[in-house]
Amino acid sequence: MRKNVVVTLILLLTIGVCEISAQSFLERLGKAVGTEIEKGVKKGVEKAVGNMKEKAQEKKDQKQDSESVPASTNVSVGIAKATQKAKSTIAKLDKTKMYTQEQADSYYPLSNPRTLHIDNDFVAREKLKHGVDLKQQRAQNLNVNKLIITVENLSYTYLTIKFHNLKEVWCGPEVDVAATLENYISETKRSQDFMSLLYPTYSLGIHSRECTLFLPAEKYPKGIISIQEEILKKTGDSVTWKTVPPALLRFKTLLYTGDVNQAAEKGASACKAYCPGHNFSALVVAAHTVMRHPTCQANPKFYYSCKYCGECEHNPKHTFEKDQFWKDKTQAFSHAYVKYDLSEKNYVGRNAKGEKVYQTSCYWCGHNGKEEILNFTQEDLRMAGHDEITLAQYKEMMLSSWDAVQKEEALANVFVGGFDYPGFFAVPDDDHGAKVNPKAENDTRWAMANGLIDKEMLGTDYLKNISRKQLASLAVKLAEQVTGKSIKAAPAGTFTDSDDIYLLKAYAAGIISGQSADAITPDVPVTRQEMSAYFFNALQYIKEHSSVRYTVYTPNLDIYSDKGKIADWALEAMGFMNTLGFVKGTTKNTIDPLRVCTIEEAVVLAHKCFYADELGWYQCIRPDERGYAGSPGGAYDVLGIQKMITAFPVPYASAGNIIWGYDNGSRFWVGENWIGRGLLRKSQKEVMLPIVDKYTGTTVFVPGEEFLPIKDI
Repeated sequence: MRKNVVVTLILLLTIGVCEISAQSFLERLGKAVGTEIEKGVKKGVEKAVGNMKEKAQEKKDQKQDSESVPASTNVSVGIAKATQKAKSTIAKLDKTKMYTQEQADSYYPLSNPRTLHIDNDFVAREKLKHGVDLKQQRAQNLNVNKLIITVENLSYTYLTIKFHNLKEVWCGPEVDVAATLENYISETKRSQDFMSLLYPTYSLGIHSRECTLFLPAEKYPKGIISIQEEILKKTGDSVTWKTVPPALLRFKTLLYTGDVNQAAEKGASACKAYCPGHNFSALVVAAHTVMRHPTCQANPKFYYSCKYCGECEHNPKHTFEKDQFWKDKTQAFSHAYVKYDLSEKNYVGRNAKGEKVYQTSCYWCGHNGKEEILNFTQEDLRMAGHDEITLAQYKEMMLSSWDAVQKEEALANVFVGGFDYPGFFAVPDDDHGAKVNPKAENDTRWAMANGLIDKEMLGTDYLKNISRKQLASLAVKLAEQVTGKSIKAAPAGTFTDSDDIYLLKAYAAGIISGQSADAITPDVPVTRQEMSAYFFNALQYIKEHSSVRYTVYTPNLDIYSDKGKIADWALEAMGFMNTLGFVKGTTKNTIDPLRVCTIEEAVVLAHKCFYADELGWYQCIRPDERGYAGSPGGAYDVLGIQKMITAFPVPYASAGNIIWGYDNGSRFWVGENWIGRGLLRKSQKEVMLPIVDKYTGTTVFVPGEEFLPIKDI
């Protein structure tokens, strides 16, 4: 399916808006583009358009000429204005701070569940301490997973704002549930006006079926339908309640009997749902109804839900796309320019230092910004509103602008270790000059760029088996590059069969051991378990000689039938490498620890290990929060402007990136090490963290600056 290409998006693509989080989209764009670049873009486009007009439209008068220009030039002006309006005041996280497992557990909601009784005494206490010790209150509220309510007038805010990890809401017979839910519907509708263009993947509290509303069966025998009937009886004809609103079908509703406190102790298993028979016709948009997330390849789709009880159908043959934004949308979502791929097609040129400059590319389709211009279609042109020119003329105009402005600015401003011009990045020499499989090309190039390869040692054919001394060279270079320190080698003569410097350094650092008392056997091939052990030991050396730390993890080698073939000395190493996805099973049930490795396999693993500290568990925390106590999650619209109360879990959105909503305090596993160029350790640069959506199993992204890593310290 073709991409959503409008004039604004095309120019955003060509100026390289990529890998940026929603909350900092305009701020970083303003820093990157700036006044001079903005003038350059405008000047370049104007020049290109002028040349094209001169050749193809000489007979048109000045007025006509001037009317053909603004479609491209006005975009940059609009960006500048929005940037001034949306400057972020959010502080950056201190990336040197980490959670230990114990710290993360102490603040993780599921580890410290609380039941809160909201009665008249509670209301009185809340009035007395209003505004006192707000931070402590947030931390406590974070752990509340159950509410038992026995007051008549409950503010809907208790259901939507105060308790981020709410799983159960028990309403006593005295609670005016109808009034509370009416307010909830009204406020939800009002507060979501700006989010109608986004994707409300609410995943917490009363916004999904992660939460259950418990009602007294005697008062509401039909659950929400009884409330609907009650309101219709009072009001006569309420537009809001002609049918059960989809907002109320996001959560589960169960009925209990007897005393509310006793029922809450018995739990959900003692309750029942009301449904006269499923009718899967309700258009409920929530995290649990997602069938497909939006990408540049496809629009989002949702499963239908029962109009009576809200149960999701989960039928892939019965889905809908109907939402205010997607209702009349026929083309797919925009790109996710988060890949730093060293493919030749992304190569731009060399900067003043001789470093190679590349374009970022889309995570989903692999296209870069220039390719999008080349792939522009007649339908895209029509949607962009350029009826006055041909497709060929438009492409010529945009390509001229790209060559005259984007390419020039990138080569002038992009350097290794410096701030990347949006959409571009630089690397040192990446040409290892060796034979590799196409799938390994990017990893091996990055290994070269990161200084992990001794070309003379590895040779020109990476498809050959790797020897001990070749693997030692990779492990030593990995340790030295990450720590920034040279390893002191063992004395010459330590081994009778080799004085290779890499073997002596690896031995001194505890990365390898001798095959006997005085022999190292430098030329013997290396197995998968040996390779895992070499690199694992190198990572331990890095840990001992730097501030780098690695995630907590639980190995799962038991799934492999040949686990018994793994030597005792390699079990921990293979468990680590397998859990982080570095050394995967050769089949679903085998890991083949004794198979000999190629140079290519080892180089790829070295590259992955270079960023091993960036993988694993992360926990959500507000960007301006430095402590470990619970704090609200993000609350930003697509332009990066803070729109909601920060405690309210709104969807995450990024221009050109997938959209995701996350719970405050949530813990996610990050299993890909090259999204955002692996800069979490190297700088304060903002990156996108790839996680796996628990409902669909697809990769989605969260802003790295709002999460702290959980490390084994």
